[in-house]
Amino acid sequence: RPAGRRPGVDARAAIVSAVLIYHDVVPAAAPDSAGFPGRLAGRYKHTPEAFERHLDALERTGLGVGLAQDGAAVVLTFDDGGASAASIGERLERRGWRGHFFVATSRIGTPGFATEDELRALAAQGHDVGSHSHTHPSYMGKLSAGALAEEWRARGERLGEILGGAPRTAAVPGGFLSRSVLEEAERAGYTLL
Repeated sequence: RPAGRRPGVDARAAIVSAVLIYHDVVPAAAPDSAGFPGRLAGRYKHTPEAFERHLDALERTGLGVGLAQDGAAVVLTFDDGGASAASIGERLERRGWRGHFFVATSRIGTPGFATEDELRALAAQGHDVGSHSHTHPSYMGKLSAGALAEEWRARGERLGEILGGAPRTAAVPGGFLSRSVLEEAERAGYTLL
């Protein structure tokens, strides 16, 4: 949803009819090969076969799949920045679709997570690479204003170095919102959450 209704916020995002939130696409035998490990994170991962069935079903609807800021009817998002991001991007690319990849910047290039080169390639393909905070706190809405500012600031510096400009889009880890999360995101320059 738009970070606010202030000047400069892209109001076209308000016409999106569905946002489908994913994390990683991994083989059933290797659930910890991408993204955060463990059973909790595993609940949000799909096998390649299941993911392809989702994409096939979306394609049959005839709805436009793309980026929120372009007013797409269906938006696909991928949280955390797991190592499967590059292959997900290729799957979307084959269908002519674009997605949003929200990255926990402290994890870039670490085991199980996308590399700088992979993130640059996603952006070059036309996918949106945005922030999922810096450290992926469990309850972002409970952080102090200073800690929130650091989470949003650190992401901008790291992604800005990689992509050549700070991201304008973000997803809040766990979706745990508060007024301060929204205010700090806006101060950090995000226009779409």
